Amino acid sequence: MKRYVLAVVMLFCYVDLFAQLNLSNASRIKDIIYNVVDEYTGEIVSFIKVNDFYDGTKMQLSKCDNVIYIRYENNFYKRVYGEHINIKWFGCNENRSDNQLLINEVLRKYKSATIPIGTFPISGSIIIPEKAQLRGYGRNSIIKLKSTIPVDGIVVYRGAVVKDFNFYCTETALDLKAAILIIPWHNNSSRGEETILQNLFLIGDYPHLQGVGIKLQILKDNDQYSLIAFSKFLNINIYGFRDGIFCVLDYKGGNGISYINANIFNNITIYNCLRPIRLINSGKKEDVLAGKSTIMSNSFSDIIVQHVVGDYPAIYADGAVSNNFTTQIIDWSVSHLQETSKSSSNILNNLTPSKR
Repeated sequence: MKRYVLAVVMLFCYVDLFAQLNLSNASRIKDIIYNVVDEYTGEIVSFIKVNDFYDGTKMQLSKCDNVIYIRYENNFYKRVYGEHINIKWFGCNENRSDNQLLINEVLRKYKSATIPIGTFPISGSIIIPEKAQLRGYGRNSIIKLKSTIPVDGIVVYRGAVVKDFNFYCTETALDLKAAILIIPWHNNSSRGEETILQNLFLIGDYPHLQGVGIKLQILKDNDQYSLIAFSKFLNINIYGFRDGIFCVLDYKGGNGISYINANIFNNITIYNCLRPIRLINSGKKEDVLAGKSTIMSNSFSDIIVQHVVGDYPAIYADGAVSNNFTTQIIDWSVSHLQETSKSSSNILNNLTPSKR
């Protein structure tokens, strides 16, 4: 009796796994299955026979998610698609109150997820693992954060790519959290191309002015190295946050080395933000001068700061050295660049005249 019950349960689980794929009209020719219907999207898709998982490991039943990989007639098959893995294939949709867990599962398993055209609510952090990619199709691909508590919207690890979508934080009180948080790594070897954020529109809860558009953050830890370096932030609009771009380094002292260095920020528009650009390094002056705790040699080019609020400086540097700002600052009546005694050699050029 127990074996019968177990068999029934397994059968129902098996059927449920295939619920989003309709194989009733499927046919197989050699190693290809045709005429499979994706009931989430209505697409007619094909599968090709495989022996290995996408990462090169041996294919087995536990790796079948019945979206990308299926088992059919005792063989394994992989969905035929281009370079994009559509989150709708996994059940994400605009009517679901929270797509966060589904998106995170796709990114965890396949290191790639694509936001199609539409607005997809989430209620917690999207975690983008090392070397993973989250992409959209431009401004009509929208992720909308709707959380009852402050959370970081998108958490990005080393070497990830985030591009081509809008991110709305208009219904979440971020407080001190960030729309996009960049996590440091703990290996000082360069891989040539690190984290990339490109073609994004980040929208805060204006006029409440909470949270940070993009935060590069290093907290105190016990690692010998903690760094965010050689990353690129390109073609981004940041609207309606307390801070636009915030580089924060909380240095613990000792023999460790922490730095936020040699990152490129290009073609960034920051508007209706209280504090557009802030570089804050808690290290002592001697640690900054010794290169043990540095926010240094970052390039901010073609930055537009416009329609600002409050009396804060457009750019504030505390413990930051030799950063270069090529910036147009519009409608700003107070300091364009303010430095503390721990900062030096920061260059600000190509300013437009203030209209006030």
